[in-house]
Amino acid sequence: LYAEGILNEERYAELQNERMKTRICSLTQNGDNLLMWSHYADGGRGVLLGLDIPSEPVEDVIYRDKFPVFFRDCRTGRELFKYKISAWSYEEEARVFTESSYVKIKLREIVLGPKMGRSERSLYTKLIARLRPDFEKSEGEIACMNEKCTKFSV
Repeated sequence: LYAEGILNEERYAELQNERMKTRICSLTQNGDNLLMWSHYADGGRGVLLGLDIPSEPVEDVIYRDKFPVFFRDCRTGRELFKYKISAWSYEEEARVFTESSYVKIKLREIVLGPKMGRSERSLYTKLIARLRPDFEKSEGEIACMNEKCTKFSV
C-alpha cells in the first residue's frame, strides 16, 4: 500500500479523510458458496438477503496478488478501496460506495440457512410473514451444502 517517498503525511491524511467519509456496502454475487455460508452466515445457521440496488452503481472488486500503491497506481482512496488480495477471490465480491449513511436497496429474497435451528427458523418465518406478506415461502436447496433451505421471495 505504501511506497518509499510516495505516501507522505499530506497524502496519508487525504486517504484517511476519504476513508472516514466513504461508506462501503459489500456484497457477493454468489449465494451458493460454501465458504461464504461458513464465514459470514455462521456455518449455514444465518440468513442470506437477495438485494437489488437501483440507485447506486455496483462495482466488482478487483483481486490482485499485491495491493496497488496509493498515489502511484491509484489516485484516490475510492479507487484503492476497489482492490482485495487474490486469496479472497472466492467471495466474488461487489461493492457499493457512497457518502450517505445508507444504500437504498430493494429486498427480493430471504434465504434461511439450512443449519438454522428450529426455533430461530420459526421466529424468522413469523417475522417475514408479518413484515413482508408479499413474500412467498418455498423450499430450496443450498447446492454447495447439499441441504434444503427455506426461501422467501416476491
